[in-house]
Amino acid sequence: MIAIIEPEVSAKQAIVDPSSKIVKSPQVTAKSAEACKDGAEAQWAPFEATAYIAMCDEGCTGITRSGYDVRETQYYDGYRVIAVDPDVITLGSVVTVRLDNGYEFEAIALDTGGGIDGREIDVLTADRDSAMQFGRQTVQIKINGEGAD
Repeated sequence: MIAIIEPEVSAKQAIVDPSSKIVKSPQVTAKSAEACKDGAEAQWAPFEATAYIAMCDEGCTGITRSGYDVRETQYYDGYRVIAVDPDVITLGSVVTVRLDNGYEFEAIALDTGGGIDGREIDVLTADRDSAMQFGRQTVQIKINGEGAD
């Protein structure tokens, strides 16, 4: 289990490490090819975003639902790690996240959360302070490549 941090106040400026830029192309599956039939560009969709940390006082292991150890990192192959509802975004999917301040970063869906339902994501952060600064905000998500899970 990984701790989800609920912010005390909503923050408009998110703290996101700019080194999260894409470093490799996602493995595109038949599912993602179907999602963009006829060469149509992926569409942006609104999601609610909060932030979470890998370790907490009780019940957290620092291992994502997909089995990736995030105790020492917030990234997987250069992508920022996010938690999703796997009925909405398939685990392993690579997405672009556009924050409410306009900043964009590439992320990979490697985790789920008990409180995530529908169009919600949690962005993995380094510590509790960063999670609180991130706050709760409406973001835009574009699926670039859907996971095979």
